Amino acid sequence: MTMLGRKSGVATKLTEVFPNIIVNDHTYFIEDLALIIDILEEFSILSNALQSRKITILKADQLIKRTIRAIELHKNYNFGIYEKKVQNLISSNEFKCIPFDYNNKFVSLPREQLLDSVAKNMKARLLSASHINMDEDKNENNDTDNYEKLVQFFEILDPSTWSLDKIMSPWLEGEDMVRKLCIILKFKVDVNDFRDFADANIQLKNVQLLNSILRAKKIASTIAISSSEAERGFSLMNLIASKLRTSLTVEHISNLMKNFFWGKLIANFDFIPFVKSWMNQNHRLATETKVRRRHNNDVSVNEQGI
Repeated sequence: MTMLGRKSGVATKLTEVFPNIIVNDHTYFIEDLALIIDILEEFSILSNALQSRKITILKADQLIKRTIRAIELHKNYNFGIYEKKVQNLISSNEFKCIPFDYNNKFVSLPREQLLDSVAKNMKARLLSASHINMDEDKNENNDTDNYEKLVQFFEILDPSTWSLDKIMSPWLEGEDMVRKLCIILKFKVDVNDFRDFADANIQLKNVQLLNSILRAKKIASTIAISSSEAERGFSLMNLIASKLRTSLTVEHISNLMKNFFWGKLIANFDFIPFVKSWMNQNHRLATETKVRRRHNNDVSVNEQGI
């Protein structure tokens, strides 16, 4: 048995090959398909955003939770974007002279249950923090509580998330969170640097980030949010180490990949110092037509003995 959205060449071919097959052209299949497309559209928006190289753990947390809320809001609204298109299509009672039929034997997917399951599974796949001991009594904390606290620790470096009207200098609660964040980052932030940083933001002054605060923010920004960067690396490696480049060593491939990821653009790269350095090592020029004679001045051990 198969269900098709509309009768096409596929349905005709199936009927010819399998005479006993039942081809159902009813609305349930189209409605379920539209719902799945709406959900996948939300995942596509989230996936494209998480692939950015500038994504941070706070931004990723914001994007994922926003996607979860968007999926949960689909329950309150009757239809998504594609579901509306399908409903308009069905309400027309005809599409390209193809009537749509209802079949009580084949019911549609449970819409609310499906959306609840998708949102629940997304929450279960948030960053795991069960291995981090946030408090002295670890047994009372579950993974969800630890995750929320972990996000709060990283928010301490972002003044835009602070409730400035509730902060008093010195901000002892913030200093305690900074100490716990230092344990996670394995880097110590100077207390005086954080107090100066907090005072400047409380007084709404433009302050230049001090050395320890700036370095802590850079360390936090190196946390991998997704596997997109690793996938870019494998893709680049396959382009460099092609079938026509069998003589490249691991060191050469690694250097070429580093130049691609971290090197300057070709338009901004000055080749002259490197060319001069290469020429000073008595290498053969590209314009030379004669083959140089190799001079082997090394004396072997047997020759020394003679």
